[in-house]
Amino acid sequence: MRSPDPTMISLRAGVAASLPRIFPGESVREPKLLDVVALALSELVPIYRAEGDGALRRLTDGDMAAGRLLRDADALLVFPDDLERAITRLQAESPDVARARLTLRQGPRAK
Repeated sequence: MRSPDPTMISLRAGVAASLPRIFPGESVREPKLLDVVALALSELVPIYRAEGDGALRRLTDGDMAAGRLLRDADALLVFPDDLERAITRLQAESPDVARARLTLRQGPRAK
């Protein structure tokens, strides 16, 4: 899929680029780990989908909760500058803070 903005990259590429920086020395790339990283990034980075007419639509929390992010990761887009800021933030957070963020994100949503 061609991005409507040539500076954007797919979420899948963003997750792959972030793994060695967030988990240095970790060689295992299990699907569950990829999903967790995608979920963490989705908390920190606006994620977009290109519509059929080429327009970008920012995903809502509901869009992201509706399915696994990496299922459509090639069709989901992020800006590299946003991704860089998120990676830096994830690197700086303690594992406990990152775990708490994911737990809250995955918990039941208030209606």
